[in-house]
Amino acid sequence: MNCDDWRAFLHDYVLGDLHEPARELLARHAESCATCLAEARVLQFVDRRLREEARLEPPRGLADRALSPGPVRIKRELWRVAAALLLAGGVGVAAAAGAGAGSLPQEVRSGPRVLVDAARLVPQYLNLTLQE
Repeated sequence: MNCDDWRAFLHDYVLGDLHEPARELLARHAESCATCLAEARVLQFVDRRLREEARLEPPRGLADRALSPGPVRIKRELWRVAAALLLAGGVGVAAAAGAGAGSLPQEVRSGPRVLVDAARLVPQYLNLTLQE
């Protein structure tokens, strides 16, 4: 067994989740390899410290607060994002409509119509509830 193979089972080895034949094989490697033995000791130390820590109880109502709908402020933020996207799209279309607009693909030349359609859809999307 090499160190890479041993590391693949390090957690199972340290936490005692292995059956005897596999555990014995890993123990023999750890005894012959100072690096792997040191890694096992560090993991044992961390595991022991975590088990010694007191368990904290979450505050009452935490689950209800976490699962409740978000504040109304989110809708205002969505309006700002939608306005910024429409403005950026409008600037891009205006720039593309300048010199050489005739050589642009149809998809680019239809940009203003797409922006107007998108602007009409924004209020519908903002009225969706966040629980969907």
